[in-house]
Amino acid sequence: MESPPSELVLLLTKHYPPKKTDNKFTSYIRNLDIYSGEFLANFANGLCNRMRWRGLSNVYPKFICYPFFADWGERGAFDALLIDCVEYAIVKKLLDYVQH
Repeated sequence: MESPPSELVLLLTKHYPPKKTDNKFTSYIRNLDIYSGEFLANFANGLCNRMRWRGLSNVYPKFICYPFFADWGERGAFDALLIDCVEYAIVKKLLDYVQH
């Protein structure tokens, strides 16, 4: 049996309710259109921005477990990361949600 939320959790949810706005990926995910060119382009842009912000665009792919590529400019390197990220961040979570 699950215990009720603590007083701290109740206080936080009262003063900081979850965001109700959808982001630019929500409609694609709801429509299961995650392999469309437009979705992948937006996701790739977000991934590039996040990699730059974290300083990962300046490291070798092997640093984040892509040892088959010498650098991110090599053909297929970023695409492999992009597809893995989509599958991990979205597909896996959708499958877990459907199975429960």
